[in-house]
Amino acid sequence: MRYTDHDAIANAALQVCEDIRDQWPLELYRNLVEQCIAEPERMAQIMMALAAFVPVEESILTTIRRVEAITDRRVERTNLRVVSA
Repeated sequence: MRYTDHDAIANAALQVCEDIRDQWPLELYRNLVEQCIAEPERMAQIMMALAAFVPVEESILTTIRRVEAITDRRVERTNLRVVSA
């Protein structure tokens, strides 16, 4: 199935951006895996939208610092160690 509602795709991508800050990491990981299995084309479009959100002019170090700031806050809030699922 071709997903042509770009607003819906963009909204889903933004939801992932919110979820990474609000959900338990393993819960979000499992949810995303389930969605990738169920709707791989839709999830590919969401990943492409997320990639478009990233400012490519920004240095890699700046990007890494932003990601670390998000994950560090998650770890502090949950007081858990972050490990791969």
